[in-house]
Amino acid sequence: MGKKDVIQKIFWEDNRRFADFINVVMFRGEQIISAKDIEDSDASEYMLSEDSRTKMEGYRDIVRKVSADAGFALIGIEDQTEIHYAMPLRVLIWDAMCYDEQLRGIARMHAEKKDLTGAEYLSRFAKTDRVLPMYTFVLYYGSEPWDGARNVTELIDDRFFTGVRSDGKMLPPFSYPIHLIEIQKYQETGFFQSDLREVFEFIQRARDKNALKDLLKTRTEKYEHMSVDAVRFIATVTRTKELERIIEKPEVSGKKGETNMCKAIDDMIAEGRAESEEKARKLEKRLKAVEEQNRQSEQKAHQSEEKLQWLEKKNQVVLTLLAQNRNEDIVAALQDDGICRKLIEELGIGA
Repeated sequence: MGKKDVIQKIFWEDNRRFADFINVVMFRGEQIISAKDIEDSDASEYMLSEDSRTKMEGYRDIVRKVSADAGFALIGIEDQTEIHYAMPLRVLIWDAMCYDEQLRGIARMHAEKKDLTGAEYLSRFAKTDRVLPMYTFVLYYGSEPWDGARNVTELIDDRFFTGVRSDGKMLPPFSYPIHLIEIQKYQETGFFQSDLREVFEFIQRARDKNALKDLLKTRTEKYEHMSVDAVRFIATVTRTKELERIIEKPEVSGKKGETNMCKAIDDMIAEGRAESEEKARKLEKRLKAVEEQNRQSEQKAHQSEEKLQWLEKKNQVVLTLLAQNRNEDIVAALQDDGICRKLIEELGIGA
């Protein structure tokens, strides 16, 4: 299990938070479930073939057994920061493993009691037996709209069904929708009574500094006393490494396991501004160095051009003096640049 998975698991281990989530997404804020109604459930699941030779194993982010007056249910949460285009199939497999595990548990119970006969014995399942319902919620935190499938039906190649009969009387492909919540679009945050409201609303505004500042101003008291696991969760799903680093500072993290998000954001912005200013200074220094380098190159090029022109004039002096049989003057011009300049002026070279 990676660091990201551990942080997400710790965040959802808080039963008060988990109960709050259930009450809002399943009962629209009505207080049906409390923390005491929630039990841990094994997040690792496996499914065996009929001959017990083949084993398929999987691991879920978080699963809880939840009780209510009418009975029990198993509720799982899968945190997604990226779109997963096979998610309906993944959820189907996870849920199938959950139901298979319950079937095996029921079969073991009947094997101990030896209370089944006939078809029930062959099924290892009594006609009156029932399994607990499994609800899997996929929480998607990404900024891009979810454009993946939301039902197993969308992932089925249905040409067999549509091509054989034109009257549509063939059995349709198997339908299994997923319970997908796009946090960026979620509008029911006001129903939450735990810090889920602050967590989700922060995530929704994480890429908009102005909106984030407004949020911190309107709910300052809440954000000044955020739990460390909630802040780490935010930093993980928003991929804000700076925030993850800043919350470890003593002046940001309090002694009661709380984190002052307002100060953390202020510090992050201040550090970002200082870092930007430092980068600007370094860039300005590099630009000046480049300008000086260009100036020196231009100066050298100018000097090289002047030297080339001088050599060309000197060569013309020698050629002109050779034509006039002035050998002594040639030697003098080659040995003394001052004499050479006088000869250039005398001979009118370059005029």
